[in-house]
Amino acid sequence: MPATVRHPNERVCVTATRGSARPMRTPSPNVFRRVLAAGAAVAIAALVAAGCGGGDGGDRGDTGLVGDEGPLAWLPTNTWMIATANLDPKAIDTAVTSLDRLPIWALAEGFLPASDGKGLRRELLEQIAKESAGDTGDKPEVTAAQLETAFGNRVGVAITSADFESFESDDAPVVAWVEVDDEDAALSAAKDVFEGAEREVEHEGVTFFETKDKDATFLVRDELLLISTTSKRMEALIDVRDGDDSLAGDDVAAAVLEVGVGDAIAGFAIASEPLLEAAPKLVRDQADDTKDDGEATEAEKENAEKAANIADELGPLLESKAVDGLIADWISGSITIDESGLRMRGAWSNPRELASPKPGSRELVERGPADAQYVTSTASDGTTLRRLQDAWSEVRDAYDLDLRALVAKECTQADRWACNLGVELALAVLEDEDLADSFEEQGDVAMALYQDISPQVEALGAITETGRAPADTSVDSRLFESVSTAPTLEGYEPPAELLQAAQAAGIQVTNAPDGSAVTLRVTAGSPLARLVREEFDPNGLAALAAVGFDLRQLLSPAGMTLAREDVDGLHVWGFPPDAPSKVVPALTGEAETLADDETYQEVITAAKPPKEVGTYGWVDLQSYVESTLAMLSADAGEDGMDIKRIIPTVRNNLADVPGIVTWSTREESDGEDVGVIEMAMPILE
Repeated sequence: MPATVRHPNERVCVTATRGSARPMRTPSPNVFRRVLAAGAAVAIAALVAAGCGGGDGGDRGDTGLVGDEGPLAWLPTNTWMIATANLDPKAIDTAVTSLDRLPIWALAEGFLPASDGKGLRRELLEQIAKESAGDTGDKPEVTAAQLETAFGNRVGVAITSADFESFESDDAPVVAWVEVDDEDAALSAAKDVFEGAEREVEHEGVTFFETKDKDATFLVRDELLLISTTSKRMEALIDVRDGDDSLAGDDVAAAVLEVGVGDAIAGFAIASEPLLEAAPKLVRDQADDTKDDGEATEAEKENAEKAANIADELGPLLESKAVDGLIADWISGSITIDESGLRMRGAWSNPRELASPKPGSRELVERGPADAQYVTSTASDGTTLRRLQDAWSEVRDAYDLDLRALVAKECTQADRWACNLGVELALAVLEDEDLADSFEEQGDVAMALYQDISPQVEALGAITETGRAPADTSVDSRLFESVSTAPTLEGYEPPAELLQAAQAAGIQVTNAPDGSAVTLRVTAGSPLARLVREEFDPNGLAALAAVGFDLRQLLSPAGMTLAREDVDGLHVWGFPPDAPSKVVPALTGEAETLADDETYQEVITAAKPPKEVGTYGWVDLQSYVESTLAMLSADAGEDGMDIKRIIPTVRNNLADVPGIVTWSTREESDGEDVGVIEMAMPILE
């Protein structure tokens, strides 16, 4: 596929034809793959030879998709997948500059023909020009002069229907496109690339071209080159373009694309509604295939038919308000490498309002210990469980579901205790309105979870060296600690059925009157006690205790007590319960906090997360990887030396990648609210 290269600092252009586009002249048995291959050819060529004109999206927004003359205007409303790329040469140079800070990039450069964007394009263009002439060395079908001003930077592909049966036919619902800077030059180039594309077809006043084998069609209009499968598909796209039934009128889709993809190097978007509508039919089709399969057993056929019957009834439910409140209409994601480093970004429609507890989720993370390896926090308004219960209520009533009866039918007698406990836990979450009320009464709540695997690494190393668990199994700090702005469901009483199932399994739970402590004990001779003793011998139990999981406490008459510590209105829980806390000293000002840590501040300065967030997370990448490598080398046996040899290399390459920060928030695009989640991994100098 033809494409053009613009040097980042000048207007001099060189062009070439994508050599591997020549196979497009050979009929393909699978048109779906063929059109995708055409789109891929466009993308690869544009990557090394991106356009000489506009390419900035104009009135099509940052994505180059939206607007009455963008690609969305050609896509029907039942389009469920869009993938797009912005191959601006400047973006390539920016990515290379950031990656060049990593020592390992020097190794990657050794396999490339050049070490910068300009050089890469020059070398690859020369290769493409040679390949475009074929093995015989004939003159290329398309010259650089023809393509010099033809194509822009943006390419894309979409699947315009959830009719999965058509994917293996000649009429696959696929369209690919590339931005055009000069329509006449682009049309001429496309005719040359698509050999035999001499048959002109006119539909609703729009001319498109059909290949000789009738396995691909294309047109140039609205500064776009569009490529699809059959004439029927192209006519459908034209009808959408001239009608009112296109994605250009879907403000939600446009907002999710603009916010989640923007001008990123690569991105995608998926619509849920067409897939949910198609799901029952897909299950039914699979059941019919199983029924006709001579090698399928009667049990397999029966199970497939049961699934199909449920799916047949599921259709209306999937479109219910309860389900709609849990599933976004559109989601999108993108990846790019900017001046700061690697970024991944996602967006979704119909987001909930951001909760605003005091302190917020970001502040809760930053008030934690400076040496926290991994910490993540969330902010909730307490309605999530209620919405989940509402959705389950519709499912249960629609199909007259009885989870207890289903479990009794499918679970063996030997496992009945575990099945009963599992189903009662599920029903407490799905149906206990008191539990949902308790969450709502808490109001806006922030909760953070801190994780530090260093104690596990040290204990595992000691076990590996000696071949046995140490007598002293105490650890220096807690593996997990949680901090919440509200106490844990004070006053909530679990359902009697759940308590009975727990007692039958052998679990005893005793709460302190003020909710500040809970004691867990497994009764001797109970099914759970027998399971623990069958799975772990005394040395195995000691080894678990050495890495922080002391099941022996649970089996003792005293049990294991988890106690809450209250600090400045915050509530701290930790495990193992007897290990010292790192969070409490940070909250009381007796230890350095993450907000005071110089490394964390360097990452924040580069990543620039917002103050108002929903979720927020921090990974001390170097510390986390060091602990992980130490654990692997301690437990690697004969391979331990190989792992130890690569540790210096890993350290060296992570020296400029100190941490990862993630967050979620809300943004607005043309009046539409969009949820956003972002991960930034700065590559610092």
